[in-house]
Amino acid sequence: MRKIFTFLTMCLLATAVWGQTEITFIPGETVGNNPTAEGADQMSKDGITVSTDNGGLKAAQYRFAKGSTTTFTSEIGTIIKIEFTCTASGETKYGPGCFAPQAGYSFEGNVGTWVGAATSVQFKAETNQVRASKIVVTVDAGGLLAPSISPAGGTYYAPITVTMSCATSGAEIYYTLNGQDPTTASTKFTAPFTVSENTTVKAISALDGETSKVTTAAYNFAEASAFGWGDMFNAQDNDAVVFTYPSTVLVQSGINIYCKDETGYGLVYGDVAQTYNRGDIIPAGFRGTKATYNSKPELKSPAGFMPASGHVDVNPEVITPAQVGDALWAHLVRLNGVKIVTQDRVNGTLEANGESCPMFNNTFKIDLPDDLEQEYDVIGIVAAYQRGGQGEVVYQILPVEVLGGVEPQPIPVASINELYALNQGRKGIFTTPLTTIYQNGPNLYVIDQEGTYSLAYGSVAYKEFTNGDYINDAVASWTLYSGNKQLAPVEETFVKAGHGNAIEPVVLPIEEISKDMVHWYLGFEDVTITESDGSYIMEDETGSMILYDRFGVLKDMDLTNTHYIEGFLTVYKDALELYPIMPIEIIPSYLPEDVDKNGEVNITDVNLVIDAILSGNFFENGDVDGNGEINLSDVNRVLNKIFE
Repeated sequence: MRKIFTFLTMCLLATAVWGQTEITFIPGETVGNNPTAEGADQMSKDGITVSTDNGGLKAAQYRFAKGSTTTFTSEIGTIIKIEFTCTASGETKYGPGCFAPQAGYSFEGNVGTWVGAATSVQFKAETNQVRASKIVVTVDAGGLLAPSISPAGGTYYAPITVTMSCATSGAEIYYTLNGQDPTTASTKFTAPFTVSENTTVKAISALDGETSKVTTAAYNFAEASAFGWGDMFNAQDNDAVVFTYPSTVLVQSGINIYCKDETGYGLVYGDVAQTYNRGDIIPAGFRGTKATYNSKPELKSPAGFMPASGHVDVNPEVITPAQVGDALWAHLVRLNGVKIVTQDRVNGTLEANGESCPMFNNTFKIDLPDDLEQEYDVIGIVAAYQRGGQGEVVYQILPVEVLGGVEPQPIPVASINELYALNQGRKGIFTTPLTTIYQNGPNLYVIDQEGTYSLAYGSVAYKEFTNGDYINDAVASWTLYSGNKQLAPVEETFVKAGHGNAIEPVVLPIEEISKDMVHWYLGFEDVTITESDGSYIMEDETGSMILYDRFGVLKDMDLTNTHYIEGFLTVYKDALELYPIMPIEIIPSYLPEDVDKNGEVNITDVNLVIDAILSGNFFENGDVDGNGEINLSDVNRVLNKIFE
């Protein structure tokens, strides 16, 4: 009995470590400690550890900050594949193309895939932050791997093409179509084949006399009545529908796919587990549930989406802003020579020749040009919006691509406020010097000739600015952080041109500080500072304020003797905070006659001077009159002070 138990145990253990294992990381399920992409973070699951030197693994998506390095480490075998599903596509911000190129890594749409063999793999977010809604790590724990069969088993409504593969190099695949377990005497897989009726496919891998476990895919086929995008308008909400027409992809981004067939246009909303390009043909037989959103039908809970079966050229329809309406819903269109008018780069209008139409840039989240004074050709989808699902339907453009335009020359500005008056992202060149106050990494605090303070946040060419240095011909745009404007410097233009007078802080009581003083260089006198669990509070007789030790100047200070502090004001989550840069420990001052420096002049001080005279041992405090000698004149000076 014990032998049988031991044999079964060994079989179970062999099954546990044999072949591939997929470890899936989902935000909110497997998390780290940081909710934002600032600082190091780490998370682990089932023997896989993900660590980043600057990222947030406790956010709504996994966030890897620009410039950060993220390492995947395995304790359970060799990593052979890592797949990132991102919140944006390609090389746009947050997309998989923002990772630095490396051997084995590629991306298509919003999915980035690394393939190789290593126990540790690193990724650098080189051009921008990367955000992932899912990460799947595939590990080879050793042994002969079972084959994979594609597509997965399930119900289909049209013939499918079945293919097989094995990740073990040199392995051959054998399969059956009759439901019986295959052997090496079964049919050998050499090329994809078509299945059009109910079939159970079973397959094994074989190498050097060893065979793998069996992989099974059961395919069932059902009849469906003719149905296409045009029929979605007549279907009832929550009806299960099957598309019998192939669809042509217009745009795919994340979980949104706009497409068309011979019956009309429509929207797929949900994860289809496939990546398509414009013009790809989605084979018939995909299915889902009819839903109505913003007054229009969409296919939700999609399933049965196969790899593209072909490709055709898709050219957008050229229209004017006035033509954006119901007749073109879900169409891919092109508006030529339009001006993009927007304050927040999300909501706005497209204008040309006295016509206009709404624009909404939060579905595909493309990067709009810096210069919105130019005219551009905009390719986009015509979408419907209905507030709360009731009332008037507004038709708007969801931009997919912006073409044309020329990188404009920076606009001359004489002050920070003049730059702030430009559209966000529009570059300006300062015609008057900016004076630097303090630099720490990407944080450079400056002031202009009008006395307006700002933070230039980002990489700059000169790395050793000091208080009083000045910059000529600086070029920058502006961005928002916590609702406050700050400079986005053009790196090569921020260089030291000379040095002038240092900037002194504005010294005020805490009660006079307000939110319109963001980035001001401030000083505070007669304050007390307390620390609790890494948080600091500064108080004076008029009020209190949070100190955030952004630059690490408080951690080694003796806060009991710190009564004056300088720093820069910020607003975080609607609360005022100070980033300190110069706490000063106040050293008490003493009278010369107070030889022992205890705050009193008495006979003890006399005795110390006499002892120094008799012993001949000179010490600085004993030279009360400062003439370089310790003698009776020093004794007399102390006595005179006592008897004043």
